[in-house]
Amino acid sequence: AIDAIASANGGYIISTDYSMSLYKFDYVGASVWSKAFQNVYYGGGYQQGNFSGRMAKLTGGRFLFTGTAYILNGSNDVYIAKLDSNGVAYSAATPVVTAGGPTTFCQGDSVLLTVPNGYTTYQWIKSTSTGVKTYYTSNSNTLYAKDNGGYICVMTKANGTRVTPFFTVTVNPIPTNNVTQTGSSSFCGAAGQSTTLTTTAGYTSYQWKLGGVSIAGATTNTYVANSSGSFTVSITNGCGTVTSTPNTLNANNPTICNISCPECFLAPCHPSSIIVATDNGSGTTYQWYSGTTLVQSSTNNTYNPSIGSYTCIATNACGTATSPLVTVGSYNNIPYNTIQSSGLTFGCGTSNSVILTAPNTSSPSFQWYFNSNIINGATSSTYTALTAGDYSVYFKNNSSFCPFSMSDILTFSPSADILATISAPSGTSACTGTLPLTVNVSGAGVTYHWYFNNNTIGLSTGTYQASASGSYYCQVYRPSCGYQNTNAITLDFGSPVFSTPVVNFNLCQGGIKNIYLYTSNVNYTYQWKLNGAIISGANAYNYNTIQPGTFTCEVSNACSTIISSPIIVTQVALPIPVISALGNTNLCPSQTCALTTPLINGSYYYWKNGVSYALSGTNQNNYTSNTLGSYTVTVTDPNGCTGISAPLLITSTTIPIASLNANDYPLICYGSPLLLKGTSSNNANYIWYRNNVIIPSAIDSFYITTSSGNFNYLVTNVCGTANSGSIKILANSKPIATINALSNTTFCNGDSVILQASIATGNTYSWFKYNAIINNALNDDYTAKLAGNYFTRVTNKYGCYKQSNIISVTVPCRASDDMELNESNLNTIRVYPNPSNDVVYFEIPKSSAKKNFQVLVFDAQGRLVSVTLRLVSDGLWMINNLDAGMYILKVNDDITSVSRSFVVIK
Repeated sequence: AIDAIASANGGYIISTDYSMSLYKFDYVGASVWSKAFQNVYYGGGYQQGNFSGRMAKLTGGRFLFTGTAYILNGSNDVYIAKLDSNGVAYSAATPVVTAGGPTTFCQGDSVLLTVPNGYTTYQWIKSTSTGVKTYYTSNSNTLYAKDNGGYICVMTKANGTRVTPFFTVTVNPIPTNNVTQTGSSSFCGAAGQSTTLTTTAGYTSYQWKLGGVSIAGATTNTYVANSSGSFTVSITNGCGTVTSTPNTLNANNPTICNISCPECFLAPCHPSSIIVATDNGSGTTYQWYSGTTLVQSSTNNTYNPSIGSYTCIATNACGTATSPLVTVGSYNNIPYNTIQSSGLTFGCGTSNSVILTAPNTSSPSFQWYFNSNIINGATSSTYTALTAGDYSVYFKNNSSFCPFSMSDILTFSPSADILATISAPSGTSACTGTLPLTVNVSGAGVTYHWYFNNNTIGLSTGTYQASASGSYYCQVYRPSCGYQNTNAITLDFGSPVFSTPVVNFNLCQGGIKNIYLYTSNVNYTYQWKLNGAIISGANAYNYNTIQPGTFTCEVSNACSTIISSPIIVTQVALPIPVISALGNTNLCPSQTCALTTPLINGSYYYWKNGVSYALSGTNQNNYTSNTLGSYTVTVTDPNGCTGISAPLLITSTTIPIASLNANDYPLICYGSPLLLKGTSSNNANYIWYRNNVIIPSAIDSFYITTSSGNFNYLVTNVCGTANSGSIKILANSKPIATINALSNTTFCNGDSVILQASIATGNTYSWFKYNAIINNALNDDYTAKLAGNYFTRVTNKYGCYKQSNIISVTVPCRASDDMELNESNLNTIRVYPNPSNDVVYFEIPKSSAKKNFQVLVFDAQGRLVSVTLRLVSDGLWMINNLDAGMYILKVNDDITSVSRSFVVIK
C-alpha cells in the first residue's frame, strides 16, 4: 500500500449526524479497503463518539470520502487533498529508480536498483505480468533485483510519501541442454544405418563432439551419427555454454573373428583346454567347425576342443567373418611322467592294495583320477589304490614346455598268485669264480628265460651260475600267471668299476643340488669328499650339496677301492626378474597394460595373477593384462635356477560420475549453511563452481554454501572428467526485525507500553522477555506491563527469522518482591567440532547445567531427530551416529531457548 499524509484543514475531520464512507486505494488506484461510518464526531485530532475502538490522526494513504460529510467550512461532497506538513499540496517531481548496471542479464546475476535517499522508510514491491506482487523486506534505498518483473519503491518521510514509476528488469534463463535420440543406440554403420541426435532449438550456436573432439561442420541442433562412440553437444547463448551428458552409440563395425588359444596342447599338458574367438558384443552368433565338420550346439565365442583343427564363423547385423585355422595338438614328451608304486600293480604276486606316488612329489598341488574321473579329496602326492582300474594324477612336472600335465595311466590288477623272484644264495659279490642265481617257482608247464644286462642269455633252467658283473633277471612263464619278469640282482666280480663317466653340475645360489655317480651297486660302499676332505655321513652313490666345490667319491667292495674323477659344482646366481609396466597400471574400462621383464634367452617364464595361472612358456617375457590384480613372474633360466619377481599391482578405475539433484536441496536463509554433496570417487579431483566461476579451495566431493547461486562441480580421474550439471540454490533474505516503544518505557505499576515490531506481509512474531518466550505473544505488537528486556523474533513467509533489538522496560514504583528473572547464560553454549565427521560435543555452562533443561535436535527440514545423549563430564555432552547433513541443536531451560547449527560430513 502507498503511505501518505492525507487530511483536510490540517488533517482534522468533523462530521455531525450524517453518514460517511471511507475508501483507501493502492498505488494503481485499486480499492484496498473501505468502511462506512454513522454518527461519527471527530475533534481534537482523535475521533470521539460511538465509533468502536481507537483511530489515530489520519497519517497515511490516499483517501476519498463520499456521501454527506462536512469539514470545518461547512462544504460537503469533497475530495480530501494530500498536503504536506505546512498544509501545501505536493508538487515535487516524482522520484525514479535508477540501475547500477544492465537491466537485462542472465539467471543467477542481479542488478542494483537505487532510489533517492533521505526518506525514513522504503518499501520495495515487484509486480509480474500476471499481477503477482512481491513485497521485499529491505528497508533501504537500494535493492538487488534478480527476478523478472516491474519494480517500484514506496518512500516515506515526515512530510509525505513518494512512489516511483515502474522499472522493468528482464532475466534470461541459463541454457538447458537435453538431447533426444531418434533411432537405436546400436546399429550397423557399415550398412548405412544411423541414429539422429537432437537438442533444444533456438540457441546462438551448437557444436557436436565425438569423444570430446569437435566434429567439423556439426553446428546445428541435430546430428546424424553413423559411427560408434560417446557423443555430446555444446550449446551457447548470451548466458553461457552448456554441454550435454554423453550419448554412447555402438555402430557394430564390420564383424571380426580371430581365434586365440592360450593352451593349444591337450593331455597330458591339460586335461581340458579352451579356444576363444573375438567377442563382437551382443547380437553376434558363432558357429564352430572341426575341420570342415559343423560342431553342433556350439554357438558361443568359446569352445572346449579335442585334438584337431578348428575355425569359427561370427555373424551379426554387419555381416559375417571367418577366423583363421587353429590347430590343437597333444604334447607327450613330458619327463618324469610315470606314477611310482609301492609294489606290483598287475600279474602274479600283486597285493590287494598298493600305494601310488605322483611323478613329482614337490608339486604344489595334485589331483588323482580313477578311470578318468576325479577322486574327491585325493589331492596329496600319494594315493592308496584298493580297486582294480586305471589311475592317473594331474601335477606340476617342472617341464619348461608344459608345466602342468596329466601322468601316464597306471593300471592296477590285483592277483592271488605269488610273485616269481630270483635269489642269490651264495651272495652277490665275489673276487673270482661264479655265483648261483635261483628262481623260487617251479612245476608243470613252468618255463624260464634268463637275461644279463637286459640281453638274453638263452638259458632255460631254474638255476643259473653267473660269472660276470652285471644285472640279472629271469622271465618266468606259468599257466596261471602268464609271463612275468622277476626282480633283478646285481652281481659283482672283482674290483668296482664306473659304468659311465661322471659329469659336472651347476648349483643355484641358495639352493641344493644332487650330485651322483652313474654307478649304483648294493655291493659297493661310498665315501664322498669335498676339496679332498671327507664329508661325514655322505655314504650313498649320490649326495645333496648346498655349497660349490670339487667333489670326489671313493667306491669300495671286498676286492678293492677306486676313486672317481673330480665332479666340479659351480655356484650360479639366481635370475632376479623385475616387472615393468609399459603403460598406466591404473586401468580405465577397456584399457590394457603391457607387462615385461628382461629376456634371458632359453628361460622359462611363468606369469601369475595372485594365485591364478596367467601365461607360461619359453622366452615368454611379455604379458598383456586387462584385469586388475597382483602380478608376478617366475623365471627358470637354462641352468635350472629360478627367481620370482616382486608383485606389481594392476588397479582399475571407473569413469567418474557426477550428479546433483536439485530436489535434494531446499530453499535456505541467507547466511545459513547448506551441504552440497557430490558423488564420491576414489583418486579423483574436484572443482566446484558458483555461477560458472571456480570456488577457491572447494576441492572435496562436498561443498557448504551460505549463499544462493547456480552450483555445479567437475570430477576428474585418469579415466576422464564428468560434469554434475548445474542446480540453482535460492537463499531467501531474513526479515527486518526492529521494535519501537509507542510511549515511555518507564512507568509505575499498573501502566504499560506498547512495543511495535516492523511489519511485512507474511511475517510471524514470537515475543521474548529476557530470553524466555512469552506464551501466546504472536502479534506484531506486544503490551509490556512488567519490567524486563523485551525483543521479538520475526519470521518471514520463507521461514527465515531474525531477532530484533532489545527494549528495556523499567517499573520503578512497584513492590520489590516482584523480582525479575535473571537472564540465563545458556547463550554461551559451544558446539564443536563443526563441521564434524561423526561425534559432536556441546558444553552447557555449569550454572545452567544445574537447572532443568531440554535438548532437541532438528534436521534441515525442521523435523525432530531422535538422538541419544551421553554425559562425558560435568556440563559436557556428546551426540554421535548422525547421518551426513545440517542440524539445529536447541537447548531450553525455564528462562532461555538457545539454538546452534552444526554440520555432519561423512
